[in-house]
Amino acid sequence: MSATNTTDKSITDLTRILQSAAQQQHTQPQPHNNNQRGGGGGDRGRGRANANANASANATARGGATTQAASARGRGKSQQTPISATAAARSTGSTKSTASAASASSSTATSTCGEMSPFVAGAAEKVLGGSKGSAAFMGRSSDIGWNDAQATRSMAFSADKMTVSQTTDDWGGVVGLELFSTGIHTFVVRASDPIDDAYWIGVAYSDVWVDESPKHNTKCIIWSGGSVQSNRPGTLRVHGEKMRNQPQYSDGDIIGVSVDLGSGDLQFFLNGTSVISWRGVLRGPVFPFVSMKHTGPKATILQSFIPVIEPVRETTSATTSVTTSTSASERDVVSSGVPPLPLVDGSILEGGGQVLRVALAFGALLGRPLHIHSIRAGRPKPGLGHQHSTGAKLVTDLCDGLVRPEPIQYGGHCEGAGELFLWPGVKGLRGGAFHADTHTAGAITLLLQAALPCALLGAHEQPVTMTLRGGTNVVGSPPIDYIRMVLFPLLHRFFGVPEQNLKLNIHKRGFYPWGKGEVEVCITPVIGGISAATITDRGVPISVRGVAYGGGTCRTRLPRSVISIVRAMIHDRFGIEDITIIPAPEDDGSAEDDTAAKQARKNKAKQVRTETPGSAEETGGLTFKERRALNEEARKKTSGVAGVQLVLETSTGCLIAADSLFESKTEISPQEVAEKAVKRLVEIYNAGGCVCEYTMDQLVIFMALARGTSRILCPYKTSISSEHLKTAIHFSELLCGVKFEVPSNLATMSGIIECTGISCGSVPQIDSATPSESH
Repeated sequence: MSATNTTDKSITDLTRILQSAAQQQHTQPQPHNNNQRGGGGGDRGRGRANANANASANATARGGATTQAASARGRGKSQQTPISATAAARSTGSTKSTASAASASSSTATSTCGEMSPFVAGAAEKVLGGSKGSAAFMGRSSDIGWNDAQATRSMAFSADKMTVSQTTDDWGGVVGLELFSTGIHTFVVRASDPIDDAYWIGVAYSDVWVDESPKHNTKCIIWSGGSVQSNRPGTLRVHGEKMRNQPQYSDGDIIGVSVDLGSGDLQFFLNGTSVISWRGVLRGPVFPFVSMKHTGPKATILQSFIPVIEPVRETTSATTSVTTSTSASERDVVSSGVPPLPLVDGSILEGGGQVLRVALAFGALLGRPLHIHSIRAGRPKPGLGHQHSTGAKLVTDLCDGLVRPEPIQYGGHCEGAGELFLWPGVKGLRGGAFHADTHTAGAITLLLQAALPCALLGAHEQPVTMTLRGGTNVVGSPPIDYIRMVLFPLLHRFFGVPEQNLKLNIHKRGFYPWGKGEVEVCITPVIGGISAATITDRGVPISVRGVAYGGGTCRTRLPRSVISIVRAMIHDRFGIEDITIIPAPEDDGSAEDDTAAKQARKNKAKQVRTETPGSAEETGGLTFKERRALNEEARKKTSGVAGVQLVLETSTGCLIAADSLFESKTEISPQEVAEKAVKRLVEIYNAGGCVCEYTMDQLVIFMALARGTSRILCPYKTSISSEHLKTAIHFSELLCGVKFEVPSNLATMSGIIECTGISCGSVPQIDSATPSESH
């Protein structure tokens, strides 16, 4: 197969890719220097990669074949021997292979592929050739093809080494013939019959494990095109970290990849159009790389060029102008001249996610760098979870800042990470539309806990609209109904927030384990800040409001049964006649028609392929993702969720909340749901406060930020008390310099908690020596 025949079909797309890549690389602003602005670690990890690749390239230039030792990674797999640059080394029986031999096969490739096809070269020259202010490409190709000496043994190659496919249903991969070590390079791959999450195109470092799954392969940056058929979005894996909701590609599409080794920039193109751009992400020299799992799909590398770029002149032509990127990595953040907040130890007191959320909110509001370590050290699974990473990204976007670990900036979750840095933007908080998706049943209300103060107290007039996806009613977090029925009304009644400034719409409820809830929150900032609150007279009970909800097997029948039981119990305990409890009008994620499951059922009927070696009957003819979709659908039909949120209102406007929530694979008793909620409400009311303890810890940050002195009557300790209140107070004092007056006997008696806030726009400066202290 000749290069000309391979590229005939796609030459138009190819030249568009090359032109777009070269122009965008040199018309976009230069990336900021993270080290100068406190970004830290921008070049972390590049030293070894550069050294390995350069040494490898030098050895290749001398005509010597290099072999780089690789260590076992300690995931229970036996020690493996890396494959050398010679094809003979592939017969040693090793299964783990590295691409560290660089381009030892380049001489063979040159003779196989030859010079640039005249047809391709002519087309490229016609579009790009030598014109001032654009990219001029040299009249020869770089080494084209896949390197059979740097591939798993299961990969099959065409005669000219330009097309590769997998012969088994295990993970396999191969790198290109050339190692890109300096300058700007672009290559394109034609995708044939790609399979969702089992076909990846991108770049890899010299120490990549070519037969590792993308999930565990930290030595590459690769893109999977999802599935157009089942409407699944594509996925990007950046050093193993998963980036969801990426563009799709399908059979016959041309995937372009452009790398700039000077700036570390990477771009992906789809049929000539730039679709993914990430500045400064490359850690060192890279090879072209494909990874695939199933038999059938093929990857054909079409052509690559070595570009020579001349400076781009300013132009007013609409056809040549390039829109300035607004990527997160270009944000202008506070410099090292701004004193950071005190170091935050995430293991203190509650030792959970609340420490992170409170710290993020203060960092963004005060516009000062934040460093938190030992995140969630007090939890069975320490470190960041999906909800925590999603919340960190949301706050970072609100303050137009930068966050580390870097993948969080782009939607990664960095599960288990124990350390986080935040650098707020120099322009402060901003308005606009924001989206946050936990991709799990992670609590939406906890996303809002960190984001709400930032959205409400931003020094701008532009509204903030947040679309939040995840769990609306999950165990261990406030229900979404609590935000709508308790927190927002209290901010309106006692902190001076206009009612129209806080709006919340529940589009769909989400429960554990399937999530998929969606809430839209619209917030208009309060110019001049919020006023101090005085909530010390709780009055007498006058009414109870509530909402009952169900999901899964309990979606329709259980809420009405709970309501009738709750009404009778409330009337008996409080003697209140004004009782209004309604079933939740919103649908829930358990009722969502899963497109992936529908497609999986179709494929199962057709038995179009198998996930692992064996007959279609053994696996049902489904991939792992398809089987997972069917299992999730079945779980929705057998799992149930039921709960109720109650709010007792007093004659002085106080709101005292209690709720119950049951998640079970067995039958849920409406009597248990009702009894638990009412029992909690009675206990909290008898504790003597104007608000429940949960509300008290939610209001702490607003007391610290308010204008004037707030005083709130807090209940004494109950059976559901936790360390959250102490934690919120501790870190509010630490991070913004306020002082809370807390009664010493609060464990046994209700008492007034008092704090003088810092006021909006009047932030007290913390001693510059404070950040060096360890807390």
